[in-house]
Amino acid sequence: MIHNQNQQTPVVICGMHRSGTSLITQILHDCGLYLGPEDQFLETRLYDNPTGYWEFAPIMKFSDRLLREIGASWKDIAPLFSETWLDEISLEEKQREAEESLAPLFNQGSAWGWKDPRTTVLLPFWKTCFPEIKLVVCVRNPLEVAYSLSKRVISHVDFEPGLKLWREYYEILQRDLSNGHTLFVHYERLFHSPKEEISRLCDFAGLSLDGEKMSSAIARIKPEYYRGVATDELLEAFPNLPDGILELYAKLCERSGKSFRAGGGAESQTGQNDLQILLRMYQTSTSGFDRFMRQVDEDSTLINQQNTQIRQIVLEKKTFENSIRKKDERIEQQDKRIEQQQENIKTLKENLLLNQNKIKESNALIGQQKLDLTQKNKQIQSLKNALRSQTEQVSAANSKLNRMEQELLFYALSKSWRITRPFRKMMNLIKGEKHG
Repeated sequence: MIHNQNQQTPVVICGMHRSGTSLITQILHDCGLYLGPEDQFLETRLYDNPTGYWEFAPIMKFSDRLLREIGASWKDIAPLFSETWLDEISLEEKQREAEESLAPLFNQGSAWGWKDPRTTVLLPFWKTCFPEIKLVVCVRNPLEVAYSLSKRVISHVDFEPGLKLWREYYEILQRDLSNGHTLFVHYERLFHSPKEEISRLCDFAGLSLDGEKMSSAIARIKPEYYRGVATDELLEAFPNLPDGILELYAKLCERSGKSFRAGGGAESQTGQNDLQILLRMYQTSTSGFDRFMRQVDEDSTLINQQNTQIRQIVLEKKTFENSIRKKDERIEQQDKRIEQQQENIKTLKENLLLNQNKIKESNALIGQQKLDLTQKNKQIQSLKNALRSQTEQVSAANSKLNRMEQELLFYALSKSWRITRPFRKMMNLIKGEKHG
C-alpha cells in the first residue's frame, strides 16, 4: 500500500484505448482534478489524438514495464487472464516504483489522479496500492474503438483483433472489480447530454462545479473530433462479431446510463445501407492500412540502407573522434611538457637575474678594489720613489763618509796628526770648560 500525505484517494480514468479516456480526462482537469505537471504528459500526436493524450508519462512507462515483466503488453493481455499473475512479480518493489512515479502528484492537497487505459487490466496491482481507488471507466461502441485503432499510424491494431482486444479489456475489468468506487461513462452520452455527464463526473470525483468550469468542460467536447460511425443496431447486425461482445457491451451501456438500442434496426433498408457503408469503411481502412504497410516496408528498406550509411558514418566519426582524442592527449602531454619547460625557463631566468645581480655586485666590488689597488700602487710608487731618493742620499752619505774615513785615516797615520794630538785634547778641554 502506498502512503502519501495527500490523504485523498486517486481518481483513475481507464477503459479500453480509444474509448474517450482523453476527452473525459480533459473535462476532469478543467473541473479541478490534478493530473501532474503538464510538461510530463505524453507527447501529442496530431494525426492520432489532436487534443492530446493527457497521460502522465511516468505512470504510462511504469505500466508498460509492469506489463513486460508479466509477459504482456497493452495489446497482448493474455497473461493477465491468470488470476495469480500478481504473485509472479516482486510486489513491494513494484509498489516502490509506482510511488516514485506518482511522487509529482502527491502533496497537492486537492483531488488528484491519472489517466491510463492500462489500469483497466492492471487493477489488482493498483488496489494493493490504493484499496479505495476510484475508477472512471470509459465505454464506447466496440466497432468505433476497433475502427479507431485500425486507423492509427502509431500503435496500430487491425480491426478484428481490435474487437477481441476490446472484449478482453472489459472481461478482465469485470472480473477484478470488487467495490463500488466505480463510475461508467459512455463516450456517446458526452455529446448528447454533456451537462448531465459532466455533473456525474464531478460528483464522483469530489470536485466542485461552477458555471465557469462547466463552460470550460463543455468547450472540450468538439463534435468535429467525434469519429463515431456505428450505432447499436449496426453492432448487432455486424457479421462475424466475436462471441460475447454484444452482451458485454449491453451490460456496460446499462452501467453507464445509456440505453442499448438494438433489435432489428439493421433489417430496414436504411440499416442495411448503414451496414454496407460501415463494411466499406472497414475494408477501406484495412486496404488503406495494407497500402500504408507496403509503403512502410519500402520506407523501412530505405531507412535500413540509410541506417547502414549512418552506422558507417558513425563508425568513421568514432574513428575520427578517437584519432582526435589521441591527438588531443598528445597535445595535452606536449602542453604539460611545454608548461614544465616554461617553469624551468622561468626558474633559469630568475637564477640568471640573481646571478647577474651578484655579478654586478662583484663587478662593483672589483671596481672599488681596483681603485683601492691603484691608490695603493700610487702610494707604493711614491714610497719607492722616496726610498730610492733616501737610498741615493744614503749612498751619497756613505760615499762621503768613506772619503772622510780615508782622510781621517790618512791624517791619523801622518806624523803631524800625532804631534798635534796633545794640543787637540787641550783645545777640547778648553771648549768643554767654556760650555760648562
